[in-house]
Amino acid sequence: MSPVNDTIEKKKGFHNITIVSFSRKTIEKRISEILSVDRSSFQPPYDMWDLDNFLYKLPNKNELSFLLLDKKINKIIGFLIGSSYSDSTHINRIALAPEYRSKGLGVILTDKFISKSKSLGFKKTTLSTLYDKEHDYVIKFYEKQGYKLLTEKNTIIEFLKKNDKPQDFELFYPPKSEEKLLVMEKKL
Repeated sequence: MSPVNDTIEKKKGFHNITIVSFSRKTIEKRISEILSVDRSSFQPPYDMWDLDNFLYKLPNKNELSFLLLDKKINKIIGFLIGSSYSDSTHINRIALAPEYRSKGLGVILTDKFISKSKSLGFKKTTLSTLYDKEHDYVIKFYEKQGYKLLTEKNTIIEFLKKNDKPQDFELFYPPKSEEKLLVMEKKL
């Protein structure tokens, strides 16, 4: 596991937090920590990821995915899983351990993802998120990062029917889900 950078913005008090590279070896070695963060962020009816989801081969995943490590306790405290498609990058999943939320670390992860997307020559990035009124803060978070609503589907099933790569989305968004799916986009 190699650091992408030394530490994150010392001025924000994150002296012990670092962004580390995403790799199959790291995922296999630290899957229990990663799943713990994931479980603390997503509960049913949201899709629950397992080792297969984290190891699933997405285009440019290793270049566009990052883990947050608290070096003081040597523990994974967050992650962002990204990928790319023909003309854009995509945030597949982002999560932080509860005690690290609302401290700006989600912004740091998305900034790193956006910076890497730009450096790879992409002109836009997208994300899709399940939506219910209890989770308005998620939409507000992405809007503050410059994402705009691109489309809203009444259900995941409606989205899967119109998507050109439904097999990718079925793995991450099980068709049984009835929440609205919001697709958001940010121009880079």
